[in-house]
Amino acid sequence: KALAKSPSDDAIRLELAKRLYANGRYADAAVHYTALLEKDPDNSFLLGNLTLAKLRLADWENFDALRARFLARLDASDASDRARTPSPYAVTLISADPADCYRAAKARSTSKMPMPRAPERADLTRSQTGKIRIAYVSADFRAHATSYLISELIELHDRSRFEIIGI
Repeated sequence: KALAKSPSDDAIRLELAKRLYANGRYADAAVHYTALLEKDPDNSFLLGNLTLAKLRLADWENFDALRARFLARLDASDASDRARTPSPYAVTLISADPADCYRAAKARSTSKMPMPRAPERADLTRSQTGKIRIAYVSADFRAHATSYLISELIELHDRSRFEIIGI
């Protein structure tokens, strides 16, 4: 009904296509994905979902070309497009090549969890005592197996050469 009121609203058409696909109405979803792709031909999400819909329908017309376009977009797409790439599992349905599956997983994961910037280097000042400082960091310095297991290790350090800290 919403699409009938606003036939040019791509957001409504996209939601309808996703709902149709989720409900197993792949042919209807493919019609809407195709219409959306005419306006945005390099959209990874649309390419991937149309490819999946055609795969489920066993519609092989132009399938290889569509599949190739989608796989080419895995590397070429920008960050916002990668976030909309079909899941890496879905890509295994499109391609059995492990390299393609890896690229899809990498595209999806970097869009969801970008690489953090390199940590800034700490100001490393020498110990006043000349000893090497070692810090053991754990959330389990309490009545916990880790504490019992590491206690002897900490006790065995040569205190004349090492300054030991537990955090």
